Amino acid sequence: MRKRLGCLLLLFLLLLPVAGMWATAAESSVADEAWNIAEGIIAWKKADNGADPDGYLLNDTYLALAGTTPGDWYPIGLGRLGIADQNAAYLAVIRDQIEERYRQPGKLNAAKATEWHRIALAVLAMGGDPTAIGTDEDGQPINLIADGTYHRGKTTSLGRQGINGWIWGLIALDSLRYPVPEDAHDTRDSILLEILRQQLPDGGFALSGGSADPDLTAMALQAFAPYQNDEKTYTYTLKKTGEQVTKTVHQVIEESLQCLSALQLPTGDFSSWGTENVESTDQVTVALCSLGIDPLTDPRFIKNGTTLLDGILRYRMPDGGFVHSYTYDPDNPSSHPDQSNTMAGEQTLYTMAALWRQANGMRTLYDFRPEQSAALKERIAALEQQIAAVRTDTDASVLERLLTDFYALPVWERSYVTGDWRLVGGARGCRMQPVHRGWIFTKLRIRHPS
Repeated sequence: MRKRLGCLLLLFLLLLPVAGMWATAAESSVADEAWNIAEGIIAWKKADNGADPDGYLLNDTYLALAGTTPGDWYPIGLGRLGIADQNAAYLAVIRDQIEERYRQPGKLNAAKATEWHRIALAVLAMGGDPTAIGTDEDGQPINLIADGTYHRGKTTSLGRQGINGWIWGLIALDSLRYPVPEDAHDTRDSILLEILRQQLPDGGFALSGGSADPDLTAMALQAFAPYQNDEKTYTYTLKKTGEQVTKTVHQVIEESLQCLSALQLPTGDFSSWGTENVESTDQVTVALCSLGIDPLTDPRFIKNGTTLLDGILRYRMPDGGFVHSYTYDPDNPSSHPDQSNTMAGEQTLYTMAALWRQANGMRTLYDFRPEQSAALKERIAALEQQIAAVRTDTDASVLERLLTDFYALPVWERSYVTGDWRLVGGARGCRMQPVHRGWIFTKLRIRHPS
């Protein structure tokens, strides 16, 4: 009997590295596929731009678009894939564009705060500093983060253009976890509250109307990602229903994920405003990657064996580019149902960057901080492995140790711990009392009504 048990134990130990090899191979396969898809998009865009196949994508034709929507997203995709292009040339052109526009009354745009956010992300992706990019008429450094996020409300509300102003303001602010000064018009909490209060009854978000839009819901999740493991509760009145609610960001994330799962089509993709399209599917994929969720294996986003990546690849064209939709979309007149489209290409490019980065254990798409050290990654991986073993009957002393390890992590690294809410659930099951960014490790006596 002992010999048999010994053999089984030996077999188990031998299989452990094999299982690890399987996981590594799967991640490598995803990384390779995402990279190959990205290369196809870049090759198509070079041809579309008149660039040499072996030359730079950011040629003179492309650089003339710097500071516009079609001119800034490809640099973001390239930068997050680590592909060097004419980065210095882009930064020089965009600096001139910013300085020129800052001499106008509305600066980058009188109404759209997202002009600041998009350009700030592009500057970061190209290796620049959005807090000091050119100078204004007074010779002062132009700070896109300050002017476009926490100080924006001193002249025009972040929400003037709708919820996307709040969403992208938070994404830009958190791209390098920029500090917010005391004299700021908006704080992280005030921006979060503005987004939270616009949640719809179905759990999602939209620019207008009463039903969730997959794009806006996914973008909201991207903004929420750094706060997913924060136990802080927010009390606010929902704009749509007038109901007062108290929730954590994590609760709203889970409701939005459930909403998106229900919206996913059997073909793996999504429809927005009645049109099946690739960009909505891209945004959901980026959202899941931002939350540390594997978009190719999470059962909530696999329909009839079809994944989000399968849904994206429905729109891939023979030339390597992507079509917006196979039906004509009057709201997107530049798109044609039989031609690769620049917006579809740019969004799919940075989606591939998000997948590639996740498969390689890198920071998320919009987290531009230096990569985590090997030691930090090991700490997080070890903690996640132990959290995965937490059950409803796990002893309170074990939960206390795990929570202590979790809160020993730097604050802005805690969002990279997946499964933290399994630990939180276990703590609550042991009557531990939650406090903001911490726990009181004592069992509470519960008085039952007589």
